Amino acid sequence: MKLNRREFLSLSGKSAAGAVIFAACSIPEKELIVQSPVDMPEDLVRGIDTWYATSWNEGASGDGILVRVLEGRVKKIKGNPDHPVNRGAARSNYDSAIQLHYNPDRLHDHKIRRSKKGILSNISKNDANKLISEATSKDKKIVVVTNPTRSTEGWVSEKFAESRGGRYLTYEALEESNLYEAIYDIFETNEIPHFDIGNADNVLSFGADWIENWISPAGYGDAFGKLRSGNRGFIAHVEPRFSLTAASSDLWVSPTPGKEAEIALSIANIIIKEKLVPDSQIKDFLNKFPEGKVEFGYDPNDVETRTGVSAKKIHEIAHRISKGNSIVIAGGSTSAYTNGKFNTYVAFSLNVLIGSIGKKGGVILNPEIKSDYIGGDAKPSSLKEWQEELAQWRAGYVDTVIIKGVDLAYSMPNSLDVRGALANVENVISFGNIMNETLDASDIIIPETTFFEEWGSEIPNPLPGYKTISLQQPVVVKEGPGASGAVSYVDKLIDLEPSIGSSNKSLVKKVFENEYTNSENTGSVIAKNKTSFMNGVQQRGGFWNINEIKDPKNIRLKNPFDYSDVNSFSETDSSYGEEFHLIPFTTTLMDGKLSNSPWAQQSADGITSAAWQTWVEINSNQAKELGIKEGDIIFLKSDSGEIKCLAYPHPAVQPGTLCVPTGQGTLKGGRYSSDRGSNVLKILSGKSDEESGAFAWASTKVSLKRAGGNEKFPKFEGNVEAFPAEPGVPVLVVAPGQTAHEAEEENHHKYQEILNFRKHHDEEHNDEEHND
Repeated sequence: MKLNRREFLSLSGKSAAGAVIFAACSIPEKELIVQSPVDMPEDLVRGIDTWYATSWNEGASGDGILVRVLEGRVKKIKGNPDHPVNRGAARSNYDSAIQLHYNPDRLHDHKIRRSKKGILSNISKNDANKLISEATSKDKKIVVVTNPTRSTEGWVSEKFAESRGGRYLTYEALEESNLYEAIYDIFETNEIPHFDIGNADNVLSFGADWIENWISPAGYGDAFGKLRSGNRGFIAHVEPRFSLTAASSDLWVSPTPGKEAEIALSIANIIIKEKLVPDSQIKDFLNKFPEGKVEFGYDPNDVETRTGVSAKKIHEIAHRISKGNSIVIAGGSTSAYTNGKFNTYVAFSLNVLIGSIGKKGGVILNPEIKSDYIGGDAKPSSLKEWQEELAQWRAGYVDTVIIKGVDLAYSMPNSLDVRGALANVENVISFGNIMNETLDASDIIIPETTFFEEWGSEIPNPLPGYKTISLQQPVVVKEGPGASGAVSYVDKLIDLEPSIGSSNKSLVKKVFENEYTNSENTGSVIAKNKTSFMNGVQQRGGFWNINEIKDPKNIRLKNPFDYSDVNSFSETDSSYGEEFHLIPFTTTLMDGKLSNSPWAQQSADGITSAAWQTWVEINSNQAKELGIKEGDIIFLKSDSGEIKCLAYPHPAVQPGTLCVPTGQGTLKGGRYSSDRGSNVLKILSGKSDEESGAFAWASTKVSLKRAGGNEKFPKFEGNVEAFPAEPGVPVLVVAPGQTAHEAEEENHHKYQEILNFRKHHDEEHNDEEHND
């Protein structure tokens, strides 16, 4: 009997733990068999594959995923069609996690450095635990550092830091602090809204490469497919780099870096002057702007002169987004200048002007989810906060730093000198799976479990418009292949401070038990008891409730000109070479997290088809003027350092701009990542947004110099020299009663034709060599 998804879930919910009812919550009907026995089958080995619903906080935050396990080993990861964030859509990096879990360079043993200038050596787990207990005692001044997260892990990190009177910080290499700042100032919420792209008619994005790798690419990719398969819609994208979103757009606008807000205000100028939207919306928009600033200060023709974007294109965008259901998105490089908050705020405020807030196919505000055992923040700590924190480390005011999920020594720019700061901290304790630059600078290294082996709960970022909590559950045992000695980060902190809870698993279960108590028989799982409810949560990969939403309030715009509207770039050495703006961008390798996965390394970039290297995208005409060809070795120098990369001339790069991918160039990684390419993050200038303190990672200028020499550019596109193929030798057909010799004689003419062809081909080839 063939069952659809809902029928299967209804039946499979009737387990030994009790009956469970699954509400569809508008999830499309798809066949799905997801296992969730009452007790995890940790010793089960059989020749039938099993799928588990879980999530991956560090690599695909917010996505629901399904993991295929066969004979006790992880074989495949794909999107969970039952999860409301990505609805079965997947990211290109999913399967790379498998190679990190079963990586030949995975750490198995605790390591210790006896002195700051000593070398790392293995140490027994018991001896390491004694040293860790001493380093984290209550008389120590402690700082905990992780990647941005709203999860049980984040809550435990906060509680442990509080128990020691310390601080908890997060770090993200190409951070989006200004995105959160602007959203809070406009919408009075800390939640990134749900952009209802699938039901929109028009989408205008500034800097945010939402189709490829911005915030929630799997969810946005699914929405993009729905948009294009419906009325097709209209997409305009504003960004100096020709990204995958730019390539997928109907209209790509490439402005001078840092001038994006001028385009947004010019669009507003046209909408207001031509009254393309109702007067009430215009009045609400202009209420907080200086009188006459928008109407008279941003004429499209003047803006064309300042930004390089034609007035005709600005007019087209203004008219398009004034009709139907429209959305304006901003982030990425638009948010990463010294005037990043101003740019982002102005772009998002267009949603007020066109009336898209709280409407289908518009900007849906997400509810703010509170849970007793979920903490942390999706918003990363700002550069200003990190500069202040590192000053404390350098001064010796911090005794112990605990680091998990982020490679500070690799991802922070040289200007911050994080290795120098770590050298002045008495105890640096780092959790990790594979060696990296931060682990290499640590005093104690703890081999960490992967998400395949760990419990967790997480609030997705962004939410799908209503309450959602994702589950992470173990799908293989910690004692499995390649996992000996692995330690749970959360359980280790609980072991050091038992008042936090009894175990990671118990805290995760409490999260969902609270949902069972408070949901009042509504939501994606309905059960008669907590055990049955948890069983249902494990089968679906979380809990969500479409009834818990946020009502849009009256939006009160602030005057964006209270923020700094002027972008300033770092200084360069003009004697070194030609000056350019530098725009870093992320690929499948992310910020280096996946660089030791061959699958991630070989994943071709969506635009250049390049892999395995660090390249620099340069405008084709400028490259020709400078005598630069594809594969030429190039040096880029900023006020923070110098890197080497291979040239990739590209006609769609903004003149005066260079674009370089992140993820390569680690000095202390595994066999697939060490000494491969260059680390562009190290040469980013330490400039920040004066208003928010956010890292202005797109406000770096560099000087370019040819190093001399050329290397084969590793890419999948291009021309392949063709050679004539020789015909193969036919299979000898032997008739009944015929010998092989007789068959050869009978088919002699066929073989003679082949020999004649080969002889003729060899003679032509020899003549060509002689002529050369």
